[in-house]
Amino acid sequence: VVAINAYIGSDAQWSGQFSRVMVNAFNSLCGGPPPPPPPPPPPPGVSCSGGAITIPDSGTATPYPSNCVVSGLTGTITDVNLSINGYSHTYTDDVDVMLAHPTPTNNATVMSDAGGANGIVGGNLVLDDEAANQLPDATAISSGSWRPANWPAASDAFPGPAPSQSANVNLSTFDGLAANGTWTLWVQDDLGGDSGEITSWSLS
Repeated sequence: VVAINAYIGSDAQWSGQFSRVMVNAFNSLCGGPPPPPPPPPPPPGVSCSGGAITIPDSGTATPYPSNCVVSGLTGTITDVNLSINGYSHTYTDDVDVMLAHPTPTNNATVMSDAGGANGIVGGNLVLDDEAANQLPDATAISSGSWRPANWPAASDAFPGPAPSQSANVNLSTFDGLAANGTWTLWVQDDLGGDSGEITSWSLS
């Protein structure tokens, strides 16, 4: 330190270097400056659960609709996934499912006429726009993550009191909207002869 001090008065460059040396030494001895605070956690996503749904051999499900209530969230939606749990049906091509936002003109037919002439027992589905595969048109549906699909392009109408059905299919329909309020799931069987159930459903 004495040797370096000899240069401080005559050489500004040495003075600057000495200052940096001393700051680095101080930080080393004292453990350095405190780390920056962690970033704030992301806002919570949409979250709610709905109960069991009975799907008849033809017509609207019971209840119609099934509700779940989101509350206490701030900001707007950035992503929504729909989980359908314990899904059983003897002919899944008959089933139509529409999810409606608390402002019900914002809705999406997330599953319609999928799975062809096949059944499913106790399937657990996650409808997610980012899933690798879309719900199949003619092959059997299995448990897993699927992108929403409405087969064919022409929509099956949902009887009242369902809201007027939009042409939307993807869950990104709800991005940018407020999450709080009562979400509704409208389920119907559009052809006679087969029936089924959903044990619960949820949004996340």
